[in-house]
Amino acid sequence: MIQNIKSKKEVTLLLIVFIIIGIFGIAVKSFEYYHIKIISASNVNIYEHPLKISKATLTMNLNIYKIKQNIKDMILALSNKELVALIEEINHHESDVYKNLKFIEQNILEEEGLSLNKKIEELLDTWKLIHHETISLIKNAKKDDAIIIMKEKGAKHILKLEAAISKLYLYEEERISIFKNKAKSSFEILKTINILISVLFFLLFVIIAYYIIHRISRYIDKDKHIKGVLSVIRNVNQLIVREKNPQTLIQKSCDILTSTHIYSNAWIVLYDQNNQIEYIESNDISENFTTLKEKLNKSWVPHCINKTRKTESLYSLIKNTKESCSECPLSDAYKNKSAFNIALQHDEKFYGYLTLSVDTKYLYNKEELALLKEVAGDIAYALYNLANKQYLQEQEERYRFAIEGTADGVWDWNLQSNKLYFSPRWKEILGYSDDELSNNFETWKELTHPDDLGQALLKVRQAQKSTIGQYRNIHRLKHKDGHWVWIETRGKVIFDEVHKPVRMIGSHIEITQRKEAENEALRLKELYNSVIDSVDNMIFVKNSDFVYITCNSGFEKFIGKSKEQIIGKSDYDLFDKEVADFFREHDQIMLSQNKAKSNFEWVTYPDGQKVYLLTVKSPLKSAEGKILGLVGNSADFTERQHLYDLLKDAQSLAKIGSWEYDIVEDKLSCSDEVFQIYGFSNFNMKLDKKTFINRQYPDDMQKAEEVFQNSLHSQEMTIAHNRIIRYDNQEVRYVEHRWTTQYDDSKKAIKTIGTTQDITEQKAIEQALEESNRQLNSLMNSLPGMAYRCNNDEQWTMKFLSDGCEQLTGYKSADILNNHVISYKELIHPDDREMVWKKVQESLKNQRSFELDYRLLTADGEVKWVWEYGSGIYRKNSEQLIVEGVILDNNAKKQAEQELIVSNNKFEKAFNNTPNMIIITNQKTGKIYDINQTFEHILDYKKEELIGKTTFDINLWSDLKNREDYIKTLKQEGLVKNAIYTFNKKNGEEIIANVYGSIVTIDNETYILAVANDITELKKKDELMIIQSRHAAMGEMIGMIAHQWRQPLTVISINANNMLLDIALDELDESHVKKYSNKILAQTQHLSKTIDDFRNFFKPDKSVSKVKLQEVLEETYSIVKDSLTNHNIAFKTSYASESEIDAYPRELMQVFVNIINNSKDALLLHNQENAEIKVRVFEDEVYVITEICDNGSGIDEAILPKIFDPYFTTKDKKTGTGLGLYMSKMIIDDHLHGKIEVYNQHNGVCFRVKLHK
Repeated sequence: MIQNIKSKKEVTLLLIVFIIIGIFGIAVKSFEYYHIKIISASNVNIYEHPLKISKATLTMNLNIYKIKQNIKDMILALSNKELVALIEEINHHESDVYKNLKFIEQNILEEEGLSLNKKIEELLDTWKLIHHETISLIKNAKKDDAIIIMKEKGAKHILKLEAAISKLYLYEEERISIFKNKAKSSFEILKTINILISVLFFLLFVIIAYYIIHRISRYIDKDKHIKGVLSVIRNVNQLIVREKNPQTLIQKSCDILTSTHIYSNAWIVLYDQNNQIEYIESNDISENFTTLKEKLNKSWVPHCINKTRKTESLYSLIKNTKESCSECPLSDAYKNKSAFNIALQHDEKFYGYLTLSVDTKYLYNKEELALLKEVAGDIAYALYNLANKQYLQEQEERYRFAIEGTADGVWDWNLQSNKLYFSPRWKEILGYSDDELSNNFETWKELTHPDDLGQALLKVRQAQKSTIGQYRNIHRLKHKDGHWVWIETRGKVIFDEVHKPVRMIGSHIEITQRKEAENEALRLKELYNSVIDSVDNMIFVKNSDFVYITCNSGFEKFIGKSKEQIIGKSDYDLFDKEVADFFREHDQIMLSQNKAKSNFEWVTYPDGQKVYLLTVKSPLKSAEGKILGLVGNSADFTERQHLYDLLKDAQSLAKIGSWEYDIVEDKLSCSDEVFQIYGFSNFNMKLDKKTFINRQYPDDMQKAEEVFQNSLHSQEMTIAHNRIIRYDNQEVRYVEHRWTTQYDDSKKAIKTIGTTQDITEQKAIEQALEESNRQLNSLMNSLPGMAYRCNNDEQWTMKFLSDGCEQLTGYKSADILNNHVISYKELIHPDDREMVWKKVQESLKNQRSFELDYRLLTADGEVKWVWEYGSGIYRKNSEQLIVEGVILDNNAKKQAEQELIVSNNKFEKAFNNTPNMIIITNQKTGKIYDINQTFEHILDYKKEELIGKTTFDINLWSDLKNREDYIKTLKQEGLVKNAIYTFNKKNGEEIIANVYGSIVTIDNETYILAVANDITELKKKDELMIIQSRHAAMGEMIGMIAHQWRQPLTVISINANNMLLDIALDELDESHVKKYSNKILAQTQHLSKTIDDFRNFFKPDKSVSKVKLQEVLEETYSIVKDSLTNHNIAFKTSYASESEIDAYPRELMQVFVNIINNSKDALLLHNQENAEIKVRVFEDEVYVITEICDNGSGIDEAILPKIFDPYFTTKDKKTGTGLGLYMSKMIIDDHLHGKIEVYNQHNGVCFRVKLHK
């Protein structure tokens, strides 16, 4: 300031002016001090005496009123607990009365006041005796005597006491008025003098101040501005140190730049490496800045940035933003229409731009420009540091996540100090915790398998001597439980500057499963090759170029060359062109159709032998479905073809024809003999089912069709006999049909295959033996296996086999009979052969029959379980001749047994892993039969602790009465559903559970199965919601009471003032007192009733009672009436039911209050004209229904299903908790076992409450 004052004269003048102002100020303050002392004394008189005494009298009067009210409540008290509480309140109020009386005595000033106080004390002592006597009578249950005393003595005495207190109050009010007038007079004098002096002082001050302000304001302003800029720099520097996020950094920098009001607006834009906008932040949250962000994000470049880019100084000044930045949304927002823009750059690394609003008068201030450059540089430097830190953090996190996220164990070996570190995961793989294994080389050596240690050490030495230092080895380490774990370890040797190994770092991962899988795959491959080579079929594989890539020994035999000579060759290399063309054509057709294809073909072996082959070829595909080539499987059908030819001859001789019927296409094909049997001469005629039905004898048609339809649902061979009428000569013939039915994957019948034989000539001959033969044939053909007769030799040489042989074994009977192709011993699984031989020989030795379960190897390589029952055939001298019996397919039974085991395992897993507790107890003994793991976990028991004990033994039930009810319900109804009980854990802690119980039978014993869900936490949550709901309801009720009290309190106030006015005018007589008192008493009773309503509303219902909904609704309306009336909401009712219901009345009132308040809020929210709430009560056959509707525009259909959810509300969070309707639904559904529904009507919403009659 002194720098702007240029002469000594100005300095002297300023000093004189300040001295004059100081002397003048001292004089004014002295005068003010004198008058303030006068006013202060008056105020002390007012506040230290009359006002405090007046307040004390009112407090004393209020306490006396409370004592009187408490005595009334004592007369109405229902319990001793309530009585004791009221007595404590009376004693408390009585103590306050005497404290106030003592205070008045100590502070009252005049004799008259002391006299009035003395009179009050005498009256109070008498009143004390009266109300103590009343209390004593109430305690002794003499309420009627107490009422008489209160009416005869108490009422009169209390009036005298209140009159005395009122007289003292009025006396002190008069004293207050006197002191106020005295203080007011002194204040008026002081006020006048102060005004005159203040005017003079102000004029003088203005003259002097104008000169001083004019001279120093510019300097102060500049100094303040620069300090503000320095403060900004300091705050930005502090921000740079602590802020780690670039977006937050630039946001807070903008806030700091504008926080001192040096700059009214600031914004920063940051660009990424691709010159794309990364962040835009500002202190401005207006719509203008939002528009600016949108334009910048659309690649728009403002004038200020363009100007900066064109300058070497990397900043620009814009004096008039209105003219230069007309396109910028912020052009009008810059203070004084000026702006400053500077690039954010550090070490030639560009980050973005900072733009500030700058006062025009500081626009070209070099000092400020330098400071702003410093701010921009600091921000750019901070961004540079953050980018580097973020990069380093990301690298560290990637490494940490890579280590933590992998299943690898990590090791680090310092070769110089020989210290070795194993990560916790390294030890965990071997079953150890981190502190169970020492970090040293000896630990590793001890854990390494002896057979693998040498190779592992060799690999380590080789890695240390190599140039690249790579280390990899697979070896075994010993697990904590004793088994060996396969480990793959990889590492890297670190060398010093002279290529000396100083450190090895690496990881290891468990590959035990992979190793086992590799060994298993190798074993399976060998087994597969062995199986493929053991079959007689010719199996081969070609690639997509039709070149052979593998084959089995059968194919080698067919070609006459070894596998090595075949692989890599095509059909043209191995066969004549005609044969090769045939093969190639079928290969190409199959691949083009992308499905398996079969064909019969005569092929000549290299030795000249001709064979009839059935070849099946199918595509060879990758896992992704790509065709890699084809697989072929050829079976020798030469013998079968010969048999077919023989069969045709046999059919002709035996008059047996074969046929095949396609059910889906209704097409029938048959052998020539069938045509012969039916008398058809045209063997090429088109056949269908109807062709043969028409040839049925009329009396046999219905039965024949029934048999055919039944056969479509049978897996067994069907045999039918009926008569036909030949086509050529109309002769009636007897025929026998035999057929089986084939099915698709959905078990739908698609084809029947069978034979038809003309048995007319045999009919008479076979009549006598028909029944026995039919039974024998039926038994033999329906067996799921075969009958046999064999020699008792090691090969079990078969002499007879029934037709079921091929179905059971895949081999024809002829192949096995006399060991023609294969012996029966070879069919028995190698692991079972010795067992079968020993058991049969033991039984035969003792001339007993035998039963066996063992496995057969079928022709197609399938392993099949069979059951055999047999016995020996002996001569009279016990010489054994032969063995005979039956061998049946037992696969289904074995599979069922296996499925039963799997099913039991699944049940046990489900039983133990269900989230619910399960306990099974014997109904007769009460002993625990089984529990699941959830039961163990929740109640802290082990299964072995409980099995065989009763629930009494473990003190499971918290309340034994609950157990009695539970058992009683089970006996009566056989089922307990959704029952809530409390149980004891092992440590005595209680849990609440939702229990479902039923009676079940296990192994002919009756048990009780109980399933329980732990709902302890859910119950706590429900209780919390109930408390919150009650608090919310209490808040609403308090609001309603406030509305209801407003008018009565106004009336009481008016009547009290009238009484005081009559007293002051000396016009108060007995009639006035009664009139005012009656009015006050009436309003007091109304207030008391609202308190009782409030108390009753929140008093919990202890039991269910019979109530009428009309009565509950009327009581509800009395609570909400004033609130609805004050908001001009009409309340209309219609009662069409007088039925009583069982309910908790207070809870039901809470539901109705919640619904009505929600309707009121909706009506107020939409400012609905002619607002109304309609209530209708009616009934149907089951329910009494209450319907509450409003005309408040309804509820959005999208949220209608959610309104009963807890904490869901459409109101302001300050006014709505979202618990009211949730608690209403809980009360109606759970407590009252009814229903609550909500729906929209044409002009509002309706709630419907249904309660059982």
